Amino acid sequence: VVGELTNTSTLQFRCGGSGFTAYWQVVEYDSCDVQSFSMSFSTTSSTATLTAVTTTKTMILGSHSQNGNINIDDMPRTELTNSTTVTCTRVGTSSTITYFGYAVEFTDQTTVQHGTLSFGSSDGSASAAITTINTDRTLVYGNVLVRSATVVIL
Repeated sequence: VVGELTNTSTLQFRCGGSGFTAYWQVVEYDSCDVQSFSMSFSTTSSTATLTAVTTTKTMILGSHSQNGNINIDDMPRTELTNSTTVTCTRVGTSSTITYFGYAVEFTDQTTVQHGTLSFGSSDGSASAAITTINTDRTLVYGNVLVRSATVVIL
């Protein structure tokens, strides 16, 4: 299922099936700038270009759909690779991925830390060092690609 704001008063969901319920939230936050982007690919990676953002103030959110069977290797991982590039990667290539996302650049004191964290073949957990945060004002958002993970912290 892919969700997209198609204009100022319409939220549209697209999917390859029927008979389900989508639970959704739309958040309007005055202290940020939002750029939308999309990419469609059948290889192991693709990129989208943004107007330059400050990477320590920007997080990536999105959703995807794919044609054909859903295999764990086909699940995408999306990251802000530099101030103008979003990269979507995956291990498998059995179907075409369509990814629709948002780059949210905060214009207030909000900060974003991001990186990658590799798990060993027998690891059930792994930890990353981050700059000290206030836990009652922080959320963790991550997406996982087989054999690696990305965590975004506000």
